[in-house]
Amino acid sequence: MRLKNRGFMLMLLGVVLLLSVGEIRAAEFSADVVTVFEGKESRGKVYVKGNRMRQEFPSASSTPNILIYNSDTRVVWMLRPQQKMYLEMPLTEEMVRDLMQAAKDRTGMKPLGSETVNGYPADKYETVFRTNGGEQRHYIWIAKKLGMIIKIESLDKSFSRDYRDIKEGGVPEAVLNPPAGYRKMSLP
Repeated sequence: MRLKNRGFMLMLLGVVLLLSVGEIRAAEFSADVVTVFEGKESRGKVYVKGNRMRQEFPSASSTPNILIYNSDTRVVWMLRPQQKMYLEMPLTEEMVRDLMQAAKDRTGMKPLGSETVNGYPADKYETVFRTNGGEQRHYIWIAKKLGMIIKIESLDKSFSRDYRDIKEGGVPEAVLNPPAGYRKMSLP
């Protein structure tokens, strides 16, 4: 699998972020996520605990899209709350290799100094995410205390993601697994 388009890359950005700097510290926090893509703002939620992450983001319906990543077991769950179902997708060796390459491809990370982002001292970098279709240049801010990227912004300003109202600790195990009573869907 190659990361072919920006939409797919944005969906898996959470995995890349978790793999790239999440291993530095066993962060545990929840936050509101504000994403701006091509001038349109959307709001969601993120929960991080160690090597696991849950992202909730808006969909065309009133029910949010929910993805749960577990990099220890190399599984992604996509929840369908309206149907009380979930789809389990393994992170294949090829996907993990591509994502790890994107995460490790930080040799071009250029330090730009330190700034405070949403109350957290952070190191700012200019970096390049390489995909099959080219490269995308971004600024990233890594919170020193959390060891995680808490803000990312493309140099062309077409994309940004910002973690706001960060609350450390207190992430319940239940939000990092498919809920009890949900049925596992099968791919055709």
